[in-house]
Amino acid sequence: TFLNVAEVSSNHPEVWALRAVDKRYQTSFRYGQMNSPFEYEKVRYIYTESRKLQIAE
Repeated sequence: TFLNVAEVSSNHPEVWALRAVDKRYQTSFRYGQMNSPFEYEKVRYIYTESRKLQIAE
C-alpha cells in the first residue's frame, strides 16, 4: 500500500467514522423510493437488526 495508509488508518477511529459518513453519502437511497407508508419503520428495523448482528460478532 502507498505509505502504509491501510495499516496506519486502522489505528485511528476517526478514519472509520469518516468512512461511514462517506459510505452514507455515496448510497443512492432516498426516503420515498419504496412507496410505502411504513417505509421509515422498515429502514429502522433493518438498521437495528444489522447493528445487533455487528455487535454480536
